[in-house]
Amino acid sequence: MTIITLPAPPSANRLWRSTCRRVYRAQGYVKWLRDAGWTLRAQHPGRIPGDYAMRLLACPKDKRKRDLDNLLKATSDLLVAAGVVDEDSRCRVIEAAWVDETECPKGHIRVAIEPHVDPRTIGTWMQIGAEVRR
Repeated sequence: MTIITLPAPPSANRLWRSTCRRVYRAQGYVKWLRDAGWTLRAQHPGRIPGDYAMRLLACPKDKRKRDLDNLLKATSDLLVAAGVVDEDSRCRVIEAAWVDETECPKGHIRVAIEPHVDPRTIGTWMQIGAEVRR
């Protein structure tokens, strides 16, 4: 299992911008991809070919309401861009949860990625939490 810690991505609602002629990546998204990409490379994650399962723990930076699922797309895109996974369409299982600062730094996400196995045999949050805290 590969476990990485990254700065929290921008909301999926803020990834793209459009004009009357084109759609382009928002400046904040481009900056996050660059910064998080360097953070990811510094952790030397392994490569997971083929189908994979992803678990995401997120610790919000403040008390504003947020949608947890808005963190998934940018994270998946970064994993593809960095070559950790082949493509985000190969993700077969996604689990996500909000956690407090004891499990993940404030304003960050912790992502666990492993090759996909039968869904009935994938670890529970209790097992993942223990591995992430190590």
